[in-house]
Amino acid sequence: AASLTGTATQDHPGGWFGGRSLNDSEVASLATAIVQEIKSRGPFISLADMVNRRLIPEGKSGPAPESLRGTIEAAILTSGLNRNFNTGSWLAATHSDNDNNKPEFRHDYPDRSIPSKAWGAPGYLTQGDILEPLAPAMTVRGDTFTIRCYGESLAGTKIKATAYIEAVVVRTPNYINHAPLASIPDKNNLATDPAMKLNYASGSVTQGDLADQNKKFGRKFKVKSFRWLATSEI
Repeated sequence: AASLTGTATQDHPGGWFGGRSLNDSEVASLATAIVQEIKSRGPFISLADMVNRRLIPEGKSGPAPESLRGTIEAAILTSGLNRNFNTGSWLAATHSDNDNNKPEFRHDYPDRSIPSKAWGAPGYLTQGDILEPLAPAMTVRGDTFTIRCYGESLAGTKIKATAYIEAVVVRTPNYINHAPLASIPDKNNLATDPAMKLNYASGSVTQGDLADQNKKFGRKFKVKSFRWLATSEI
């Protein structure tokens, strides 16, 4: 079951079971906030640098925003998608809820504390909720490769001609036989379909539901550029 923002509240069953569902305007709001965070924080040196908060010293003007929470977590806070869970005195985070054994992360620094005791409830949106379904298609780089090849023409054992080429190819998130994200897959696969599945209850790992073609060839590559090389470039 999935709860809309209106029913994902502390006093409604929708806040405490199932998952969280966002409408189009909420997705747009979150996407806009994520872009703003990326512009403020980037460029990132790794996937971890984007996901996690940065461990940087505090300046004279106080803590840097990127040291408080990760990119997507900050965007969720900015977009107000969990505002329903932040109301009510009994939900207010206290000293013990935020005590990480360092004063700067306790309740007397409100901007660094968790905003609500309901954090982690099924209806409470976190960056983990955003990242987990995207994990199979996420990459730490553009998966771009430069490939150089050499060929020759022989007359018997004598080389008559040689040629060198260079191609730049990029691995896309989509499988060879892919389905558009807005569709229901039939004999193809969405980019987010995993090759392996983890059962969180048992810890067992099983094969994903990939089409045979996708099991064999995986993600689709695109040729971005192609050129012939002179011998002086080798």
